[in-house]
Amino acid sequence: MSAGKAKVLIIGGAGMLGTPVTKALAAAGHEVTALVRGEGAKLPAGVRAVVGDLFDPATLAKAMAGQEALYLNLATQPTERETDRLMEREGVQLMLAAAKAAGVKRVLMLSPLVMELQGQGGFDWWVFRMKQAAERAVLESGLTATVFRASSFMENFTGGMRQGTKLNLAGKAKHPSWYLAGDDLGRWVVKALSLPQTGNESYVAQGPEALMPEVGATRFIAAYKKEQLTLQKAPLAVLKFIGLFSRSMGSISKMLGALNEYPETFRAQKTWDTLGAPTVRVEDYAASR
Repeated sequence: MSAGKAKVLIIGGAGMLGTPVTKALAAAGHEVTALVRGEGAKLPAGVRAVVGDLFDPATLAKAMAGQEALYLNLATQPTERETDRLMEREGVQLMLAAAKAAGVKRVLMLSPLVMELQGQGGFDWWVFRMKQAAERAVLESGLTATVFRASSFMENFTGGMRQGTKLNLAGKAKHPSWYLAGDDLGRWVVKALSLPQTGNESYVAQGPEALMPEVGATRFIAAYKKEQLTLQKAPLAVLKFIGLFSRSMGSISKMLGALNEYPETFRAQKTWDTLGAPTVRVEDYAASR
């Protein structure tokens, strides 16, 4: 990496959480390439797109050529089954093999904090087992690895929680979350990439304050000026029942149940000291949408 700038390949760079990181890396002057599934993906100005299939070794070889760093923002879709070919399992192995073959030196990865619930109090879900295995694969890949373990994102207020003019909450959380904005994650990724690193590093990515989901959603609604939003609450049991007949809803209810149970505590002091304190509060995020 010359003059503090790097050639970075992003996989998952056009999605809700990948876009802020892609934008931050490009704005910092890095040469950013995004692997996308099809033409027309919305990417920040100056970002090069490589269209292809991440399960295709030829596509990966083309995308990895000349790259110095790899950023992974991966997800499993609610409709997918454990027996499917999955981005966070087979895909990770293919990506890491292609990165090593191409001479990529560093890999950075986003993981969810809530997957730490796996095994606690009898909680067991194949998705969390897979996510934990994917993180281990990255840390044991032989590449210099940086993992960001993130709390809930404010982007959910404009993404998965929103339907029309309603923000949906399911069940009742037992503990608050340190809501994080994607823009703060983007700044941290840029900063981490600028630091010399010889071994693996993990950062807990948490936002500026701990909020119960209902409080966070209510504050977002109060600060959002484009239109009037309302908060809609439903028992988690209703979603679980629907999940008996819908694979997608079953997966969503499992994740929401995990988020409601996860006993998140503040562990981001090292991240703040090393990469900078988060600056985006819920009201700032709402005003920027």
